[in-house]
Amino acid sequence: MHRPTVGWIAIVLSLTALALRVWLPGDASMAEACLRPAIVMGLLWLALPQLSELPRWLTIAAVIAGLIVVWRPRALLLVVPVLAAMWLLRPRRSNRH
Repeated sequence: MHRPTVGWIAIVLSLTALALRVWLPGDASMAEACLRPAIVMGLLWLALPQLSELPRWLTIAAVIAGLIVVWRPRALLLVVPVLAAMWLLRPRRSNRH
């Protein structure tokens, strides 16, 4: 992903949410519909340098876990500890020769 593009998308969505909040104060749902993806894009912008170092299997597991949580929100109580255990128990590179 192109980090500046992600940042600009976050800024545009944030400004759109602010404008909708100012000009349409009675209808907060449209502003919220822009603000939530803006927050996610902002967090993605912050995390992009570290995301390139994540192993592919952990990324796939996180996406699958996210889909499970969207489908069944109560599964979050199970998914978070499982992902944490996968992260802590992952294979590490050895410095030994």
